[in-house]
Amino acid sequence: MGRERRTRSALALAALAAVVAAALAFACGGEGFDPKSRVDSVRMFGVQVDKPYARPGETVNLEVLLTDGRPVKTRPLKLFWIPLVCLNPPNDLYYVCFAAAAGVGGDGGAFAGAPRFFPAGPAATAAADAGADAAAAAGAAGENPLAQIPRGIDLGPFLPQGNRFSFRMPEDAI
Repeated sequence: MGRERRTRSALALAALAAVVAAALAFACGGEGFDPKSRVDSVRMFGVQVDKPYARPGETVNLEVLLTDGRPVKTRPLKLFWIPLVCLNPPNDLYYVCFAAAAGVGGDGGAFAGAPRFFPAGPAATAAADAGADAAAAAGAAGENPLAQIPRGIDLGPFLPQGNRFSFRMPEDAI
């Protein structure tokens, strides 16, 4: 009886494997997915930075690699930069900068301690060169300069454009 039972178990296992294989074959379908290399919309592939660990006062250059694969381009593609540096987010969690910009956090939990925002780009560099304390004006002590902009205002004409952007790391960056 032991041999007969093993034979039945082996047959049952083989049948189960065949059913699973058939289910997987039918689940994937014949059409498949688009290849990941296909781009039919606007896609940002990444941002290259020349100094990922910049020292205070150094100029950092960023360049975006993106493509416009839209089949119908009703408007030209424009890339805008929000010229703010989010300095020292708690626990080095970059996404806390977005939560702070939205006014979320600061509840004493894992994200306690607000990051500081500093103006960046050519306008901030020109202000610093002229002797203005741009860092103090824009976001020392965690104040969010974006929260002061009324909703519904098109900032496009005032924002830097293009696939390249440069800024000087604040002098008091750690």
